[in-house]
Amino acid sequence: MHLAPVAVADLTTDAGVSLLMQWLSNENVIRIFLAPPCVSASRARSIPLKRKHLGDPPAPKPLRSNEHPNGLPGLRFIDRLKISKANKLYFLTAKLIQGAVDHGCFFVVENLQFSLFWQTTFIQQVVHLMQFTIFHSCMYGSSRPKRTMPGFNVEEFAVINKQCVGVSKSHKHEAWGIHKGSNKFATSLETAYPMGLARIIAAQFVLALQRRGIRMPPDALAGINELDNLSLSAMRAQTGLQPKASKLPPVISVYSCKVALTGFQTDLPQFWHPPEGAITDQCQHSERPNSLAKRGQTVATCTTTAALLLPTGRGDCFGAADH
Repeated sequence: MHLAPVAVADLTTDAGVSLLMQWLSNENVIRIFLAPPCVSASRARSIPLKRKHLGDPPAPKPLRSNEHPNGLPGLRFIDRLKISKANKLYFLTAKLIQGAVDHGCFFVVENLQFSLFWQTTFIQQVVHLMQFTIFHSCMYGSSRPKRTMPGFNVEEFAVINKQCVGVSKSHKHEAWGIHKGSNKFATSLETAYPMGLARIIAAQFVLALQRRGIRMPPDALAGINELDNLSLSAMRAQTGLQPKASKLPPVISVYSCKVALTGFQTDLPQFWHPPEGAITDQCQHSERPNSLAKRGQTVATCTTTAALLLPTGRGDCFGAADH
C-alpha cells in the first residue's frame, strides 16, 4: 500500500541519475532517505546452506569480503555485472550524502549492520559525516530480527534503536533460510519496511523539521506533542496527503491556482504581476527559516489572497553544478 506517489528510475543508468538529480534540484527538497540494495554486500552469502528439497534455490556465493569490499577478484561475468551495478549505486549514495551535507539537507542512509556496503571505498569516504544507531526490525513489526544500521545527520533518528527482547509468547520470529511458501530466501522477504518502522521514520523527519522552525500547514497539527506517536492521519496530513479520518481538516490548497516558472535565472522575467483580482498591497518580504537561509530564497507573502515567490539565488538542495 502506497501512501504517496511513487516514481521509478533505474539509477544504474545515466538517464536514471539525470532524472534523480532533476528531482533533487527542486527547491522544496530538504531531506532524503537512501536504502541501497545489499544483495551483493550481505554477509549471509558466506553462510553454508544445504538444499533440503528438490527445487530449492542454490546457495548464493560471496561476492565481497573484508579484504575486497568493492568486489572479489576472479568473479564470473554475471557476478561482476552484479558488483558493477551495486557499486554504481554505492558511489551515487556517497555523492548524495556529500551533496546533502554541502547543501544543508537532512539525510538518512540505511543498510544491514554487518553489510559490506559500509566498508566499500565509496562509503568510507563519507562515513565521517554520519551518526549511527542500530535496531532490530522485529521491534517495529517485522517477522524476523533483522539488524539494521541507519546513518544520518540529524540526531532525531537516534531514537530508532529498539533491540529485540527475545522470543516469548507475545513475540515470535519466523525462521531464516528458504521460505517454504514462496521458495525464496527469507532475507528477500525482509526488504519491505513494516508500517511501524515507516511511521517512526516519517515522524522523526517531521520532528526534525519542527525543531528547526519548519511547521506543517494544517493548524490542527500544532497541538501534536513531539513525543507523541503520530497517527496515520496526522502523518498523511503532514506529508500533504488528504487524511482519511475526520480528526484533521482536509489538506485543501489556500489558492485557487498556482503558476510556476522554471529556468535559468537570467531567462526568467524580472517582474511578475499577479492575476487580476489578487490583492498585493499587503505584501511583505521575509526570509525563509534560518535552517534554509543558505538556499537564498526570499518570500513575498500577500496576507490576503496571493503569495509570490521571487528566487534571488540558488534555491535547490542539489544544484545543476552537482550533476
